[in-house]
Amino acid sequence: MTATAQEFRASHKYAHMSAYKARRAADLIRGLDVNRALLVLEYDQTRGAAFFM
Repeated sequence: MTATAQEFRASHKYAHMSAYKARRAADLIRGLDVNRALLVLEYDQTRGAAFFM
């Protein structure tokens, strides 16, 4: 049996935020496990971090 990695893509069509602000928060958590990502977002003060929580 071969293990395949699942890839997910999320989008939010009418977010009232610039892509730059959202991308900065996404770059912080990309590649982290869920618990670590939530911890990082909890202490990040940017508007993009609140969007991902």
